[in-house]
Amino acid sequence: MNKTQALLVAIIVVVVILFVLYLKTLHATPSPSPAPTSPTFPQVLIQQVTSTNGGSVVFPVLSDNFVVTVEIPSQSGLFSISPSPSPSPIFVQAWFNTHNDTLIHNDSLVVFPAPVNINQTTPIIYSDVLAQQSIPFHGYAYLVVNVSGPCTIRMSFSI
Repeated sequence: MNKTQALLVAIIVVVVILFVLYLKTLHATPSPSPAPTSPTFPQVLIQQVTSTNGGSVVFPVLSDNFVVTVEIPSQSGLFSISPSPSPSPIFVQAWFNTHNDTLIHNDSLVVFPAPVNINQTTPIIYSDVLAQQSIPFHGYAYLVVNVSGPCTIRMSFSI
């Protein structure tokens, strides 16, 4: 066998191998793709308490991701024609407790040491702001919100 014949045989062998590989890729079974997953959205849980005369409300802290909002009711009727007067302001205080009561204990974490004046619907506590300010609220089982007048207190959790 001379060089030309050997080269011709080598080329034929390479072509046959490439053809076989090409056929295998045409009939290859596709690898199973992962099942599509639906996006997960955080669950939101809202605890709401309406206080008619003021006082303290105890909320269990269900997660470390929450917002507390105080809503002051309007003083005019729903269908009143006259301009509605601004609601009477109320004062709000808040503290975290390890005890399920409304008292301030030695181990309570007071969020508002002085009463805060609220005269409209206002978010008063954001857990992420507390965390950014290095306020160590983690581990407290209860949040106590004390208000001086009628309002609705809402604690929303992202679970």
